[in-house]
Amino acid sequence: MLNHILSQFMGRDASLYSVSVINAGLINDSYLIAGPLPERAPRFVLQRVNSIFSPEVNDDIAELVLELRRAELPVAELQTTLDGKNYFEESTGELAGVWRLWTHLKGRCLHSIENLKQLRSAAKHLALFHDALRGSKHVFRFKRGNVHDFARHQRKLLEALNSYKNHRLYGEVFEFYSTWSRLCERQTLALEERGLPLRIIHGDPKVSNFLFNADDEISGIIDLDTMARSTLACEIGDALRSWANCSDENSAPMLSSERYTCALDTYFEHAPWLSSAERSAFLRAPMRIAAELAARFAADALCETYFRHDPSIAPTHGEHALLRAKNQLQLALQFERLLA
Repeated sequence: MLNHILSQFMGRDASLYSVSVINAGLINDSYLIAGPLPERAPRFVLQRVNSIFSPEVNDDIAELVLELRRAELPVAELQTTLDGKNYFEESTGELAGVWRLWTHLKGRCLHSIENLKQLRSAAKHLALFHDALRGSKHVFRFKRGNVHDFARHQRKLLEALNSYKNHRLYGEVFEFYSTWSRLCERQTLALEERGLPLRIIHGDPKVSNFLFNADDEISGIIDLDTMARSTLACEIGDALRSWANCSDENSAPMLSSERYTCALDTYFEHAPWLSSAERSAFLRAPMRIAAELAARFAADALCETYFRHDPSIAPTHGEHALLRAKNQLQLALQFERLLA
């Protein structure tokens, strides 16, 4: 069935390629496109873009990738359709949606950092990513608004609790909320962003959005849909939430103070242009971002509409989202103890 989509980019050659599902990522549908000879490595990644993104996000990506590649950062390139567009939009049937085709980047996708060499490489490359776009004049066509609006996510969680009182998981989510709200009362979880410059960020710098080679160095930076202008405090908070945790999002968190310190020191080393206000804001940001994501997962445990469900981890969408919510809350509490 996907041959029709591929043909929009490859023409008649599309029939020569094999397609397999990539079971990774929480948002987009992804497929590995293998070359016509069995011994050749896969060369493309085909994606159906989630409807939360407008088609124009691909035009933003295509332009910013040019700037990133000029800085020699390992990012994939979008392939244009036969009529020169950065995406193809199918309007009807099972394949309805916005589709795009990337060049394939080699490397391992990890769900938690394995060693400090990987951590240092990720922190270095994120700093270089930010530096490469620091002087960019790009005007985004697609804007998601303030993704890290803590008060909005808190409201959505309360709305879900008010709207889904008959949900099978309501009791567990309410218990979660009781613990979560006490953390919010103890800590000022809204980032103090006044005075911090807006910079172009990756937007989702968790470890699974970096690829690693056999030498534990970064070989690719992926999932560029979330690039936007925001503060680096949000970005680094999100990165450290992922990098300093010795577990993945589906397992009980194990915060490493060594990783937390190593990541910050490495990023600072490769970002001498940071303001002192930005450096200071980084310290508490991971606790706030972990708590924010916990609230988003908890709301989705009741709504069951947003994050991807993996049936190998939990039997239902809601149970998978609740598992993630509890894990992120525990991680936020571990950051609170680390900073005490």
